[in-house]
Amino acid sequence: MSDDDRTDARADDGDFESEAAEAPVSIVREFWDFLVTNKRWWLIPIALSLVVFGLLVVLAANSVLAPFLYPLF
Repeated sequence: MSDDDRTDARADDGDFESEAAEAPVSIVREFWDFLVTNKRWWLIPIALSLVVFGLLVVLAANSVLAPFLYPLF
């Protein structure tokens, strides 16, 4: 093993340590990075509709607006 290989291995260890020291990424940011990297733009409407549906369920269970939301279902 040459000195160059050892230097590269040490540089890789430093990269790993710096990545480990960074703050964790939020689930929303990680999902956005996934969409951008893999070009899965068709998932955006599905994710948004699930979020809207989840908000409607929460509002229907815990709100005075519940009687007005029931006709939507």
